[in-house]
Amino acid sequence: MPLLTAPTQAIHVQVIFHPDGGAEAPPADSVLLARFVNPQAFIAVAKVGPPSGLPPIGTQTIDRFDVLFIPAGSATPFEQQKEAEAWMAKGDDALAEPTIELLLRSDRILWRPGRALVQGAGDRFGELLAGLVDFAFHEGELRKLEQELDRDWPIYEADIRLTHSVGDAELQSRGHVDMMTHASTRRRMIFARLERPLEKASITLPGAARRLVSELMVQAEVLERMKSVDDRIEVYEDLYELANDRLCEYLYFSTELRIERWIFIVLFAELILTLWEVILQMQDT
Repeated sequence: MPLLTAPTQAIHVQVIFHPDGGAEAPPADSVLLARFVNPQAFIAVAKVGPPSGLPPIGTQTIDRFDVLFIPAGSATPFEQQKEAEAWMAKGDDALAEPTIELLLRSDRILWRPGRALVQGAGDRFGELLAGLVDFAFHEGELRKLEQELDRDWPIYEADIRLTHSVGDAELQSRGHVDMMTHASTRRRMIFARLERPLEKASITLPGAARRLVSELMVQAEVLERMKSVDDRIEVYEDLYELANDRLCEYLYFSTELRIERWIFIVLFAELILTLWEVILQMQDT
């Protein structure tokens, strides 16, 4: 079923996010849905199939987004509606994100990371799908940043020692500090490019899609999450800037100290030679 055709029965739309121009080509039976430029060039391609192709709970990945559409009202049997809602449930994982539920006009939308359920009129599904895909991509990129920052938190805590008294042992960490400084700068650049699409829905989206994206941003607490990410990136930048300063200062100090020691050794050696020559001269006389 072409994506531009208003569905009249339940369908499953599998959306895959590919790097734009990447080596991995989209499947031949997929349709190009959208192109993204921030925070990096990506494309969204989709394949339509029956609801039987839905992935099981717990198999979501950030580079994939599954959308289930079911017609509203009596067009969808009650049992099928319950199955769709069960698929949207968070399952046994108590830490999983709660499901967001919205009502736009007469369309009911359920969203959680990696999947969405649209129950409504088929003639509006195309616009709602555009909004869901746009939000899923940009929210997924924000989620990647959050996961990276959470993953590296123990490393940052361990590196606090590099911000004060350092010695020869800490100098061995210069390569590590350079790597973490690079990672913090890269995350700052990604965040800067994510701010615009996450603060306001794109004007290029249809009206219903823009409203949907705006509502999802509020319900998913995107602005609060962005502030948290911004604060953490700033803390990490300050940490490694201070660590770099301390290591550079100690490196300069230790280098100067070694030079002064060698100067002292050379001067002491010259003094010994001079005294030896004086002693030899005294013996000759």
